[in-house]
Amino acid sequence: MTTATDTTMFQEYPHYSDNAERGLLGVCLLSQDAMDEVTHIVTADLFFNDRHSVIFDAMLKLHAESRGGDIIALVSRLKELGHLKDAGGESYLAELMNSVHVTYNAVHYANTIRKHAEARRIRQTLAEGLQRIIDGDDANEVRAAVEQSFFDGDRAVERQQTEAAPPA
Repeated sequence: MTTATDTTMFQEYPHYSDNAERGLLGVCLLSQDAMDEVTHIVTADLFFNDRHSVIFDAMLKLHAESRGGDIIALVSRLKELGHLKDAGGESYLAELMNSVHVTYNAVHYANTIRKHAEARRIRQTLAEGLQRIIDGDDANEVRAAVEQSFFDGDRAVERQQTEAAPPA
């Protein structure tokens, strides 16, 4: 017997690493080179924590303008955007920066964030498909929709990576 609780198993275990998200932000605050290394790997929408997404989005905007991503420029940009409070305030940004001591883990953190975002996307697609099956939708239609969602997601990832890839 299938019950509504079957879909909750997909929601009980959020796939994310707070340490990787915090680590990447801290490293990028310390090193502009780190930002150069990760912009083709991770985008703001891949962060699980909304606060981190807001911070990284502002960092990406600064980076695109070649203004640097130090904490002073970031605070200024977040204030301009009206998102400083959403980002946790100046003290949270300082905490992020002070939480890392080396800058060579940026790519590892970015890949970890991407991996968890992909797991969340897959989990969401499967949960939606399972719910449709529970609701009595045709299994072939559900399978086709799930496959299309996977294909669309893969294409979106490829497009993001291509658009953010460093110039050759």
